[in-house]
Parts: sequence; C-alpha cells; structure tokens
Amino acid sequence: MLDMLLRNLTTCRSLVTQLMDLARLEAGQEALHIQPLDAGQLLTNLVASYQPLATERGLLLKADGPASLPVACDPLQLQRIIQNLVLNALKHTPTG
Repeated sequence: MLDMLLRNLTTCRSLVTQLMDLARLEAGQEALHIQPLDAGQLLTNLVASYQPLATERGLLLKADGPASLPVACDPLQLQRIIQNLVLNALKHTPTG
C-alpha cells in the first residue's frame, strides 16, 4: 500500500511540475534544448515504468516499434509528451 501511495504521489508531483512547465513554455519563458536522442529507448523506459500502474488497472501496456529511433528534440519535453499520452491512455481506457 505504501509503494502504491508513493508511486501515485510521485506521479501527481510530476503532473503538477509538467503543468507549470507547460504554462512557462506557452508564455515563452522556457527555452527548448534540441539535441540528438534515441526516442525508441525513451519510450521503452517510460512504458516499463508505467507497467505497474497498468497492471493495477487491469490493462496491458506495451510499446510496439523500433528498438532505436534517433531524433533531434528537447528530451525533457518529449518525455513530458509521452508521459502525458501514456497517463491519459491509462486513465481513460476502461479495459484492454
């Protein structure tokens, strides 16, 4: 129970931080830092980290795609986007 609470609190803190960062970005107060990144590995790591939450909700979470996907982007912003998409999918998917 404590592990679940800690995981959920960490997720909530992350979401609040992301909202504040998004507000700064939209206001033009946050600069992007574009650099090479393996988006395939980032996606694999994020899916693995959200696997316990998916299992807890009775959902199957998997990432199908290339193991390596080189891109040029802001790694922090890409991570936020993927986290947002995965969390929304987990939140709004009733079964499956």
